Amino acid sequence: MQTMKPYTLCYFSSGGMELPSLSRGVLAFRDQGGRITVRARTREQLADSRQQEAFVRRAMAADVVIICLHGGKPSFPAWDRLIAAMAAADPATRPHLHVQPSGGDEDAQAAAAEYSHG
Repeated sequence: MQTMKPYTLCYFSSGGMELPSLSRGVLAFRDQGGRITVRARTREQLADSRQQEAFVRRAMAADVVIICLHGGKPSFPAWDRLIAAMAAADPATRPHLHVQPSGGDEDAQAAAAEYSHG
């Protein structure tokens, strides 16, 4: 049996409500032989600039970054830092970015359309 490439996922959730679903998905992926490391943070865990910088460093070293916005870009304290790091990175080696908007949040919808990598 061929082993799957290990992946690193850096995940942000404003309130953490979807983290149980993420956990179930990760477990299902691992049950199928997938290897993944997940680094998840909530808004409260990114309260100061040191925590935000650490998140961005981990995000830029990840394979995939998922940002779940609940209230637009202001709901993610490291937004400007992450977007600047993504813009400065080589497109061939930077992580895949997915911005997940919630509900009818127009700011989050616009951010998803502009910044998620297709």
